[in-house]
Amino acid sequence: MPSFTGMKGFMVILLGQVVSVTGSGLTRFGLGVWILEQTGSATQYSLFLFMFMMPASIVALVAGPLVDRWDRRRILIVSDTVAALSTLGLALLFFTNQLQLWHIFVMAAVNSNASAFQVPAFQASVPMLVPKQRLGQAAGMSQLVQALDSIVSPALAGVLILAIGLGGIMVVDLSTFCIGILMLFLVAIPRPRATAEVVEAQGSLWQEIKFGLRYIRERPGFIYLMTYVTLIAFFLGFAMALFTPMVLSFADAQLLGIVSSLFGIGTLGGGVTLAIWGGPQRRVPGILISGLVFGLGMTLSGVSQNPLFIGVGLFIAGGASTLLIGLNRAVYQVKAAPDVLGRIFSVRILLSLSASAIAVLIAGPLATTIFEPLLATDGLWVDSLGRILGTGPGRGMGLMFILTGLIMVIVTLLFMAMPAFRNLEDTLPDYLDSHSGP
Repeated sequence: MPSFTGMKGFMVILLGQVVSVTGSGLTRFGLGVWILEQTGSATQYSLFLFMFMMPASIVALVAGPLVDRWDRRRILIVSDTVAALSTLGLALLFFTNQLQLWHIFVMAAVNSNASAFQVPAFQASVPMLVPKQRLGQAAGMSQLVQALDSIVSPALAGVLILAIGLGGIMVVDLSTFCIGILMLFLVAIPRPRATAEVVEAQGSLWQEIKFGLRYIRERPGFIYLMTYVTLIAFFLGFAMALFTPMVLSFADAQLLGIVSSLFGIGTLGGGVTLAIWGGPQRRVPGILISGLVFGLGMTLSGVSQNPLFIGVGLFIAGGASTLLIGLNRAVYQVKAAPDVLGRIFSVRILLSLSASAIAVLIAGPLATTIFEPLLATDGLWVDSLGRILGTGPGRGMGLMFILTGLIMVIVTLLFMAMPAFRNLEDTLPDYLDSHSGP
């Protein structure tokens, strides 16, 4: 029987997620390296990332009402189990020498669909376990999971892929899934109290989807926030698609793991800061400042093939991204009714993942057909930008990093100039409910 609830229950779930997410990160890293080694194609790698994103964005609208309707702990258990089974299938194919590229894409799609339920179920459960005054800290702790994944997974995978290979990495991943699922069986997550507004909207699945969309539309502050974060997610998608092939163009998998870990160290620092501090009293200005710093970090990451420049840029971007995502999440958890949070987070996932997926899908072709040739040793920009950024493999992708970061800065400055966005915390009242925390 579940025995942990409240803040203790949140910590138990979080501990399980640290282990499980780290294992999944090992497999994701190993599969990415396998694809690049087998195909040498940044486009195929981009498609791999795309398959981790786009299916979840398609399923998200349906997942939201179901997360609000069903027991959230069971959703977490089932979604983790489905993801584990897909990894098991991939491992069996690998060990029998039958693994093909399309198998990996199918596995990525299955995991993506599972995450469409897992992520909103977890985020919507947090206000049911954590007191309102500690939601900022809880957001920081949640980001620590991603931070540890960013630190431990790349560095450990870079070593393990040489020591035990891709098959061994997937076996480790399966064991971490078991630990994460076991932790969920130990926790009780209270169901949110049904608000009158939500009860009136109950009906078919489509009616509940429309209610979630209307709930957001009637709160312009949510629209501003979702629009900004969706744009950031679009530009981040470029970085996600380009980083690994850019580094592997001049380094090996071990150095890739080390440099990638610097992003994780930055996210760890941001997560620890948010977990202890809880964030500023006014979260939206904090989100905007984090967006500025994030863009500057991405720009720095592309200026040189020197691992120090890339690492420092990623460290800065990692810390800023943790604050941005954590504060963004806390705004919804404080401002929205608990029994509609599943739908809100699902819409947010739909928008952010769709934006990132589109960026990932076009980043590879843009790099290989336009930017890489322009900064090749015999490219058109050898005597212009090539004198500043260098030429050869990876420099076109470096330029794309720079442009992505600068556009992120410009977009953030534009949103800073919008009083309706800056002041949304004043115009959108906190949702007060006795069941928003233990």
